Amino acid sequence: MSHDEEVWTSKFPAAMKYHEAERGVVAKLGGIPPIRLIPTVDEDKESQPSVTIKLAEKAKETYMKFDGGTPEKAIRHIMTFHNLAVKLECRENYDCYKQLSDDNKAKIIALGSIDANTDDAILKEKESFENEIDIAEREMSENLKEFWSLFERLLHQPLVPHWTAIVKQECETNGYVTTDGVPKAGKRGKTFASIGWCIRTWLRKVTKANAAERHRSYMQSQIIWPIKHIDVGLFIERVVEMNSYLVYLPSLKDEKGSPQAMPRGNVLFTDIELCNIVLTALPFNFASAFWASKGAGHFPICVKTLKEDLELVAPTYAVTAKLVAQVKRGLPQATPKVETKKVTMKNPDDRIPKKSKGKFSKDQPGSSKKHKQQKLCQKCAKWSPNSMQTHNTADCRKWNEDGTSKFSKSNKRGNFKSNNAHAMDGDMKACFAQMRKDLKKDMKKKFKSKKSKKKSKKYYDSSDSSDSSDSE
Repeated sequence: MSHDEEVWTSKFPAAMKYHEAERGVVAKLGGIPPIRLIPTVDEDKESQPSVTIKLAEKAKETYMKFDGGTPEKAIRHIMTFHNLAVKLECRENYDCYKQLSDDNKAKIIALGSIDANTDDAILKEKESFENEIDIAEREMSENLKEFWSLFERLLHQPLVPHWTAIVKQECETNGYVTTDGVPKAGKRGKTFASIGWCIRTWLRKVTKANAAERHRSYMQSQIIWPIKHIDVGLFIERVVEMNSYLVYLPSLKDEKGSPQAMPRGNVLFTDIELCNIVLTALPFNFASAFWASKGAGHFPICVKTLKEDLELVAPTYAVTAKLVAQVKRGLPQATPKVETKKVTMKNPDDRIPKKSKGKFSKDQPGSSKKHKQQKLCQKCAKWSPNSMQTHNTADCRKWNEDGTSKFSKSNKRGNFKSNNAHAMDGDMKACFAQMRKDLKKDMKKKFKSKKSKKKSKKYYDSSDSSDSSDSE
């Protein structure tokens, strides 16, 4: 797959959870935001209704109708409406015909007053101007009608009555609220600007009045980069996309009676503000690596440049993070050789030097000496924790499998072999029997040697006595 194909096919994994890309429990920190960092999975587009719209003489395009859903899906439908209105040039054509009408009206005024003595050429000229004005006003009406019907054509049929009721409420009812929550008398009417108020009321069905303010707070302090699931480039693209939704969300500033000093929430973040949002959402170690690569005195002011810089830092950070993880897991690492000076005796009176230690010590990682394996008895861990690390489970002489003590009276009445801590098997018995035979043999030899010594002693005593008697 080429690099360009990877860019176009990159997206958030479908199995991602909201908490993997958010800081804290957002429901308890301001409420559920209207649009979250992890986008919702789109449904099967084949089952959605569609509409074909003619753009030019032969050009046609097919669009999916909006049939309900999340606030993000509703905003995407609104963005589709505005983009399509630009392609149809509804507002541009309306402005051109309005300018034409105004120019012809100015020309009629320039002709002056007309009476029965007015020249026929002037009358014909005035009549032509009036005809052009009528044509321009009809075209203006058609463009405005097409603009308003376009939003309705992009709706699924069950939602059309709801939209019609909103249009009647906002445009044909006496009394309305203008920008900054200022109330006014009269009717708003159907204009290019008034459709924005209808769209605001339309979004209020799925969002709260403070949706823009909540969205700004969520982006500034509660999103984090899910580094294990997506690249930093895709994360920044998602942040930029979320920023584009701000202008469509309802703001408290437009509520009736809002304070004059209240700032407007549905305003796009600047590039500097978006850079701060991205850097705040990065892990601390990754952000530190970025600042270390840039040095002191660097100020990110462009999101596009920041994205390129972070994509260059990401591979180096990944290698460093892998090495740190190996160290934390305790994998053997290459230890540097320590040069030690060999101490020798120069004079006979010098102190004898101590023997140097081997290459490896007990505490060094990667030591050649094997550490003694720690023992653990599962039975003693349950019933006598103080002695659970003195032996293994198979060597336990204190507890049976059912938790009864091997020294209890019930066990002593039964199998004596299991109760005896030094019970001997067949080989041990044979060994002791052989030792007993050898011991008997040794005892017999010693007994015979003692008898022979006694006999010899008696013999010498008798011989000495006989010699003494002969001499007398």
